[in-house]
Formats: sequence, structure tokens, C-alpha cells
Amino acid sequence: MKLILKYYLRNLLIIAASTPFSSSFAQSADSLRTELTNAKTPYAKVSLLAELSFALTSSKPDSAILLAKQGEKIANEIKNRGSLAECYASMGWGFFKAGKNDSAIFYLEKAKQLFHEENNFSRQGRVMVNLASIFDLESKDEMALTYLMSARKLFTNQKDEITIAYTDKTIAGIFRHQGEFKKAKQYLFEAINTFEKFKNLQYKSDAFSSLGSVYWEEKNIDSALHYYHLANNINKQLNRKSNTAFSSENLGDAFVEKSQQSRLHPWIDSAFYYYNIARDIFISFKDDQDIKYEEFKIGRVYRFMNQNEQAEKYLEGALHYFDSAKLFVDAYETCNELGLIFKNTSNYKKAYTYLDKSLIYKDSINNRNRVDLIAKMLAQYESEKTDKTNQLIAAQKKIDKEDLSRTIAIEFFSLGIIILIGLLIMTLWNRNILKQQLKEVEMRNQLASDLHDDVGSTLSSILLLSDIASKNKDAAMHTSILNKISSYAKEVIERMSDIVWTMNPINDEGDNLKERIENYVLQVKQLAEINAVSNISAEIDEIKWPMDMRKNIFLICKEAINNSLKYAKANNLGLSLFIKDKNIYLEIKDDGIGFDTSVSKAGNGLRTMTDRARSSGGNCSIESEPGKGTVVKVEIPIPRSRYI
Repeated sequence: MKLILKYYLRNLLIIAASTPFSSSFAQSADSLRTELTNAKTPYAKVSLLAELSFALTSSKPDSAILLAKQGEKIANEIKNRGSLAECYASMGWGFFKAGKNDSAIFYLEKAKQLFHEENNFSRQGRVMVNLASIFDLESKDEMALTYLMSARKLFTNQKDEITIAYTDKTIAGIFRHQGEFKKAKQYLFEAINTFEKFKNLQYKSDAFSSLGSVYWEEKNIDSALHYYHLANNINKQLNRKSNTAFSSENLGDAFVEKSQQSRLHPWIDSAFYYYNIARDIFISFKDDQDIKYEEFKIGRVYRFMNQNEQAEKYLEGALHYFDSAKLFVDAYETCNELGLIFKNTSNYKKAYTYLDKSLIYKDSINNRNRVDLIAKMLAQYESEKTDKTNQLIAAQKKIDKEDLSRTIAIEFFSLGIIILIGLLIMTLWNRNILKQQLKEVEMRNQLASDLHDDVGSTLSSILLLSDIASKNKDAAMHTSILNKISSYAKEVIERMSDIVWTMNPINDEGDNLKERIENYVLQVKQLAEINAVSNISAEIDEIKWPMDMRKNIFLICKEAINNSLKYAKANNLGLSLFIKDKNIYLEIKDDGIGFDTSVSKAGNGLRTMTDRARSSGGNCSIESEPGKGTVVKVEIPIPRSRYI
């Protein structure tokens, strides 16, 4: 299932990258630079800057943005709205290619508005298709579909058949994401007929790839293979090397799926053939990421063919690259493939090693997903807040324009406005409370999921260790494995305790957090040879903590104390938690061996403490020198007054 999802996302990006629909510009960058050097009028210069900017969006998006901004300045000076719109369109597409979607949407919306005011409906529609592409990649299907349908209406009024067909192909992609395969195929077949009519092989090839993807998701692999072959043949005919590589990869994926359905090795051989074609093309481009991704797929094919040595060679090389490039999803999948190889060859020690690695990558993926989710929720909140503000401003302007003839009418109307504003404020207040409650429910659900994942993964490790112990008669090995099982069991109990404590709303009171930290410090003092002292201000008891902040503060304390126990060789450790100037201050100090912060790379524990502080709106700093101990300082704003 995960490989299918990976295929779906990769295919979506391929289509977005291979369809140059952002502008009517078609000249090469070199010829545009020559013309720009010889440009004699501001109008000619700004037009060429916009064209050159667009020509560079895919290869050099940062340079494209700078060129578009130069054009924007000139267009404003000569007050040419059409040229300004072209600069905004190129700038927006440059931001999109640079991965800055918010800026891309901002400038494309400005371009759309200017094109509309200039009655340039064809360019307005094209910008709307670009906006839909961004919303599509952000999984905002309904918004993308609204823009596409509006753009299609503009193109229909202009009787622009080829552009209508391109838009239909894009609409089909939205329906495919939504599982509306019948509608997707209907739009694609209509688009293909138009592309054939105008002999546009490039768009026709892209439409065949999209149609193959629809059949792939329907599990109709034979039909998917047919259309992938058609797309691949056109790409080779047009010498579109990059697209040929991706269409070859699509064929490889389809042949792998067919081999898994029918267990016929000739299909595996075909998959191996097409993956190698894709790899060779990416090698010619010196595209390391795609090269290693194809090698991952080739290694997987070798595993299917039980050629484990070759499979291990390719997969190990891919894993090394994915790890160094921080491509955690790819690294996670590669570890799983390597784990299967060693499990099938009864090398359980290596199987366990890769299982353990895969769990680390999974944690990294989950952490990144949590950050993305929080950012998305914050953006949604800001968007909704802006919408409400705009509504109030619009209502006020309407009131200002009205001519009230009677005082009593003014009084009644004013009273009505006051009531309306009061209701709006109450609505916003209740909405905010409900959103906070929903956030807490979602977080508790996430913690429950974490509990399931942590316990499940650790129990899997215990099961694997038990299996290894049962097959190994070495007494020393038995003792080592039993010690690991005991350690894992204690870890499960500790994680369960932390998560259950975090989920319990009773513990939102400040005295419960204080008690939890003091008990942990006391436990450390009793079990470890260290003089641990806690000093927590009584003001902490007066705060009603948000669940996420309470969790972060406790886990920062726990992580810092554990670091002192494991690495510092300290004799004394002090923990202080107090309030000053409307901020919460946490300080954990030890007199251990310390380390050079300018040389030592931050490990996962130090990064985790910093990330937890930031997620609560604060910051974390670490002060240390060799032989002078270590101090962890955390500063977090006090939660909003309604928590107190």
C-alpha cells in the first residue's frame, strides 16, 4: 500500500513538472538574454524580463524570481498593467518551483486579477490552471476543481480547443485523486481526441500517462501497461528524455504489479529492463536522487527474483543516499526491503538491525508529519480569521454608504449592528474554544496512536529477540538477549506511563506537573549516584496547562536529566522551574564533564528538546564547556490568560 502511495505522489509530481502550461512564452533562455541586452524601450525590456523569468522557472527558480521582480519595478514605473501581470505570473510560477507555495499563490492571484481587469481572459484562465496545480499538490481538491472549471469556461468562450483539452486532462487528475475513475477517463478520452486533432504529441503523451495512472489505480494493470507503452513510445519519438525515464519507470511499476498478480517471471524481467532504462537516463542527467530511487526499485526486483546478494548491493547503496539526503520515507521503505531479505535468509540479527533502523526513520516521518499538520492548522486558522475580518470590514463599508433619514432608524440600526457584532464575537469565541477542544482531542488521539505504535514496535523487537534466543543455544547470548528484552519491557512501561499521564485531563492542573517533575527527580536521586535537587516555584501550581505544553515541559526535563545521567558523569544536578516577566523559565544544570558546543554536533536528544520548546512558542539553549558542566535553559511564554 505504501509503495502504491509513493507511486501516486511521484506520478503527480512528474505530470506537474512535465507540462509547460504556465505561459505562452516559447523562446530559449539564451535567445531571450540576447534580445534583453539589445532592448531599447522599457516596454520591450519588461516583456523580455517576464519571458526570461518564465524560461528559467524550472531550472533556476531563484534567478527567475529576481528577474520577474526587476520586471515588476519597470512595469510599475511605466504603469503597464499587462506587463505587470506577466511579471506576477512568472514570479508566482518561480516561487512554486522553489517550493514556496504561499508566495506562489499570492502572486498568481495578483496576476489573475490584473489579467481579468485587462480583459485578457486567456491568460487569466492559464493562471487559474496554475493555481489549481498548486492546490492539487496540496490535496485541496475542491478548490483546485473550482479554479479548473472556471478556467475551462473562459477557454470555451475564447474557443481555445487545445487549452480546453489540457484543462480537461488536469480536471481528470482531480477526479482520479477522488476515486471518480469513470469521470476521469471521460475527460481524458475527450482531451486525447483533441490532441490527436491538433497533432499535439507532447500533450497526448501526458494524457496517455494520466490514463495509465487511472487504470493503475483501478487495478486494471493490462490497460495501464497499454497506455504507459503509448506514452513511452511518443516520448522516445520526441526525444523527451526526462519523460521517457518517468514513463519507463511507470512501465516497470506496472510489470512488477503484474508479476505479483500472476507470479510470472517474464514480467519481472520486463520490470528489470525498464527500471534500468530509467536509471541510465537519470545517470546521463547526473540526477542522483532519481538514480538511487531507480536502484531501490531494481534492488526490490532482485529480491523478488531471490537474487539476494544483488538486491542487498543495490538497496544498501540506495539507503546510504536516502539517509544522507534525509529522504526518510525512501529510507524507511528501503530498510523494510533489506529486513525482508535477511529474514528470508534466516539472518535474523541483520533483519533485526534493519527493523530497528526502520523504526528510527518512521519516527522521523511522524515528527515531520506532526510539524506539517500543526503548520497547516495554523494556516487554516489564520485564513479563517482573515475571512471574518474581511466580512466585518465589508459590513462596515455598507453601513457608511447608507443615508439614514431618521434618528430612530439610526438607533435601531446601530442596535442591530451591536447585536450582530456581539453575536459574531460570541461565535468567534465559541469557535475558538471548540477549535482548542478539537485540537486537544486530536492530540489525545495522536498520543493514543503513538502509544499503539511505540508498544507495537517494541513488542515486535521483543518477539524478534525471543525468536533469535530460541534458535541460539549460546548461554551468554541468551543472557544478553534477556537483558535487552527486560530493557525493552521497562521502556514500554515508561512510555505508557508518560503517554497516559499526558492524555489525562486531570493532570492539566499546575500542581500535577510540579508533582510529576519532583517525583521523577526523586526517583533519579534514589536510583542513580547523583545529588539531584528540584526547585519549582509555587506559582506553577496556579497555571492550567494546555496538554501539549505540559507534555513538552515534562519531556524536556526528562531528556535533560537522562542526558546528564548517561553522558555527563555529574555528581550534582539541579532543576529550577519558575515564572518571571510573563515567561516560564526552566533550567537544568549539572557539574559534569561538559562538552564543546562549537564542535559537538547536536544529537537527537538535544534537537528534540529544542523542537519541543519551539512547538510551545519558546526557545531552548544549551551552555557547556569541557570540564565546566552543562546548563539547559528553556524560556516559554505563559499560556494565554484563559488557562489561568
